[in-house]
Amino acid sequence: MSEFDNNGNQPYQGNPVPPQQPPMQPPVQPPMAPMPPMQPQAPQGGVGLSVTSMVLGILSLLLFCWWTYVALAAAIIGLILGIVAVHGRKAGRGMAIAGIVTSAIALALVVIVLILAAAGLAILGSSINELEDFMQQYNYYNY
Repeated sequence: MSEFDNNGNQPYQGNPVPPQQPPMQPPVQPPMAPMPPMQPQAPQGGVGLSVTSMVLGILSLLLFCWWTYVALAAAIIGLILGIVAVHGRKAGRGMAIAGIVTSAIALALVVIVLILAAAGLAILGSSINELEDFMQQYNYYNY
């Protein structure tokens, strides 16, 4: 018999089944130590008051010139919530302090704006009275 078949290929010689390998064994792991019992954890409070305090403080800083009374209310509420959050929980303490600081700054700015507005109205009222007196003195009114 020839070494090649009609197509020019060498016929398969040998065992058609590959040799069997021994089955694989899982790696050996050392035994685990027993787990300690889980202690019940106290529920941790959220940082909602801290975030709210900080947001209201920033909002009151942005609004103190245009909507003074809204900024005043936001600053007072933000200051109260920040103080409650600092004394109540450890979580969110930095945001609560930021809310206290921004609310206090906004509160001071709102008070300054209100004082300046009151002084400006007082000056405007007295200058209007002086203007009326001046106009009456020189008879600028045509009756």
